[in-house]
Amino acid sequence: MEKYRVETLQLDTAGRRSLQGGGYYNMFFIVRGQCIFKWGDERHVCGVDDIVLMKPDESMTLEHTGGRAAEITWVRVTASMLRRLSDEKNDLEKSFNVVPFRCAAIHAGSTSALLMKNFAGRLKAGAADSEEFAEDIFQSGLLSLLVVLVLRSGMRAEFRTKDTLRTHFMVDEVFVYLRAHFAEEVTLETLSRHFYVSREHIAREFKRQSGQSVHAYLVKMRIDSVCEQLNAGQKVEEAARIAGFQSYSAFLQAFQKQMGCTPTGYRKLRKT
Repeated sequence: MEKYRVETLQLDTAGRRSLQGGGYYNMFFIVRGQCIFKWGDERHVCGVDDIVLMKPDESMTLEHTGGRAAEITWVRVTASMLRRLSDEKNDLEKSFNVVPFRCAAIHAGSTSALLMKNFAGRLKAGAADSEEFAEDIFQSGLLSLLVVLVLRSGMRAEFRTKDTLRTHFMVDEVFVYLRAHFAEEVTLETLSRHFYVSREHIAREFKRQSGQSVHAYLVKMRIDSVCEQLNAGQKVEEAARIAGFQSYSAFLQAFQKQMGCTPTGYRKLRKT
């Protein structure tokens, strides 16, 4: 199985084609004309400023709109190739799986779309330039840039399918992550890197859906953990440390604000 493949799809006025994702992450760039992508009950008319994504083992139908002939560049990348292009801070395969889409249409904007189509076209032409100096390195660099641009476009633009589901999915995943990692040092930057979503978007949507900030939620989780530990007989200082508080004075202030008493007072109240 090839690590990546690039091909051109030509669609005339009567054109229709079934597309199979196979074992690849699939990216479609409309070079000219318009076409219709269909999957499930969804139908999207896409033009030159749009990108269409399809996950492995999914399928869709490509149809012509009836206007001028359409040309589409189809780039397919394996999961192993995405891992090879990733680094310690950026998992490109994981970023494709942040949102629960099987197939998605993204409006990238004219400038970004043109740049991506140029990269995709150069990747396709690369096979003919295999004798060029360091061509493999050059091709890997192009593919890295293309994938990153596609993912950035996906982060910046709203998916034209299941917008509400995407937001709720992301926030639900943040809640799950915070419950699992509240005792660690978690910041908006941590969440942004993990979910491949901007800090501003996470902060805004989390506050909108939960009514509190990420920091306030973390503090509440930590205080709840301290209370459970105190009920089990743990020492106050050790309970605060285990719950993730870096500063004992900050812990005392947060505890009194949330519980209305000191940790010692809380323990006495529980005993009575």
